[in-house]
Amino acid sequence: MIGFTVPLQRYVTVRVADGDPFEVLHAYIEANGLANNKRGLALEVYPVHNPKWPSEANVFIPLA
Repeated sequence: MIGFTVPLQRYVTVRVADGDPFEVLHAYIEANGLANNKRGLALEVYPVHNPKWPSEANVFIPLA
Protein backbone atom coordinates (compact mmCIF):
# COMPACT_ATOMS: atom_id res chain seq x y z
CA MET A 1 0.00 0.00 0.00
CA ILE A 2 1.22 3.50 -0.82
CA GLY A 3 0.58 6.55 1.32
CA PHE A 4 1.05 10.24 0.60
CA THR A 5 -0.11 13.59 1.93
CA VAL A 6 -2.89 15.30 0.01
CA PRO A 7 -2.13 19.00 -0.53
CA LEU A 8 -4.26 21.37 1.53
CA GLN A 9 -6.66 23.14 -0.84
CA ARG A 10 -10.35 23.25 -1.78
CA TYR A 11 -11.83 20.34 -3.74
CA VAL A 12 -15.18 19.50 -5.33
CA THR A 13 -16.20 15.89 -4.96
CA VAL A 14 -18.86 13.50 -6.21
CA ARG A 15 -19.84 9.84 -6.38
CA VAL A 16 -22.19 8.80 -9.19
CA ALA A 17 -24.00 5.53 -9.86
CA ASP A 18 -23.72 5.83 -13.64
CA GLY A 19 -21.95 8.16 -16.02
CA ASP A 20 -18.64 9.98 -15.82
CA PRO A 21 -17.99 11.72 -12.49
CA PHE A 22 -15.41 14.00 -14.12
CA GLU A 23 -18.07 15.33 -16.51
CA VAL A 24 -20.41 15.95 -13.55
CA LEU A 25 -17.72 17.83 -11.61
CA HIS A 26 -16.55 19.93 -14.55
CA ALA A 27 -20.17 20.91 -15.31
CA TYR A 28 -20.63 21.90 -11.65
CA ILE A 29 -17.41 23.93 -11.68
CA GLU A 30 -18.47 25.81 -14.81
CA ALA A 31 -22.08 26.36 -13.67
CA ASN A 32 -20.91 27.87 -10.37
CA GLY A 33 -18.23 30.14 -11.78
CA LEU A 34 -15.39 28.20 -10.18
CA ALA A 35 -12.04 27.27 -11.71
CA ASN A 36 -10.16 23.97 -11.79
CA ASN A 37 -6.61 24.05 -10.43
CA LYS A 38 -4.93 22.47 -13.45
CA ARG A 39 -1.66 22.07 -11.55
CA GLY A 40 -3.40 20.30 -8.66
CA LEU A 41 -3.85 16.57 -8.21
CA ALA A 42 -7.27 15.10 -9.09
CA LEU A 43 -7.98 12.03 -6.95
CA GLU A 44 -10.04 8.88 -7.33
CA VAL A 45 -10.62 7.06 -4.03
CA TYR A 46 -11.80 3.44 -4.14
CA PRO A 47 -12.76 1.05 -1.35
CA VAL A 48 -10.04 -1.57 -0.93
CA HIS A 49 -12.31 -4.60 -1.21
CA ASN A 50 -14.77 -3.35 -3.86
CA PRO A 51 -13.05 -1.16 -6.49
CA LYS A 52 -15.86 -0.50 -8.98
CA TRP A 53 -15.84 2.43 -11.41
CA PRO A 54 -17.73 4.73 -11.11
CA SER A 55 -20.33 3.61 -8.55
CA GLU A 56 -17.89 2.94 -5.69
CA ALA A 57 -15.32 5.68 -6.40
CA ASN A 58 -15.16 9.15 -4.87
CA VAL A 59 -13.63 11.66 -7.28
CA PHE A 60 -12.01 14.89 -6.08
CA ILE A 61 -10.97 17.80 -8.34
CA PRO A 62 -8.90 20.67 -6.89
CA LEU A 63 -10.18 24.22 -7.21
CA ALA A 64 -8.02 27.23 -8.04
